[in-house]
Amino acid sequence: MKTAKPIFATITILFFAIAIWMRIAGFSTHGTIFQYRGGPRASTITSTSVVFFALVFAGFYVFIDMMEKNSIILQFFRKKPDYQQLFDKYLDNDFKAYFDPKSSPSRKDFRNFEKKYSIALPRDFKDFSASPFGGAYIEVKETVWPRPKKYEVGPFWSFFYAFYVYSFSKDCPQWLDIDIQAQEFTTKVNSDYIPFLRVVGNADVYCFDKSGRIVQWDHELEEFNYIDKSFNELLESEMVELRKRKEQKKSHEG
Repeated sequence: MKTAKPIFATITILFFAIAIWMRIAGFSTHGTIFQYRGGPRASTITSTSVVFFALVFAGFYVFIDMMEKNSIILQFFRKKPDYQQLFDKYLDNDFKAYFDPKSSPSRKDFRNFEKKYSIALPRDFKDFSASPFGGAYIEVKETVWPRPKKYEVGPFWSFFYAFYVYSFSKDCPQWLDIDIQAQEFTTKVNSDYIPFLRVVGNADVYCFDKSGRIVQWDHELEEFNYIDKSFNELLESEMVELRKRKEQKKSHEG
């Protein structure tokens, strides 16, 4: 399907271009672009027919797009989530949440970033990044979840006390800067996947592929695995998992 979409888009644009050219060239809706007289009847193609074919291929494009998780078309009709409500739902007094007030990137910032890395960022990620909650860092308070000490041994989940979404702000720390982290990560693993969310203590960072689909880096197998979630779904999922780990930590400490 990923290959079919650009093909249908290209054919659609081509047909519309031909139809426009026919109108400019003086063809009427019943005029012909060419005639083939190989049979008992003359076969003709009119500008109306060209528009019809363009609409058919456009319909195929829309159908394929709407079947995808990161549908470009459906994202325009989806209601934007209330991030404040989302955080209030999962983050109780055991949590601290930090947001980058300078994160709010402009459309130009997004375009420049996408051009630099030849990527199409999903709309919900851009909506989140441009909101007051962009560059989010969510952690369980140290009084609730004492930080692991150097060389401390424990279950792998016991080190995952926070997660953060990379920021577009020019003033954020380097470890939170999406541009700096993208450069470092793509060079380190020799890939073109762009990191956007990391769980503290976990080397398996979440990334976007060129089309904006989510993958997760497996540092042990050194491979990427697709995650069947949108950005908003992943964000909520990570809050749910962090809260579960927090409750598990409290029960162990108790």
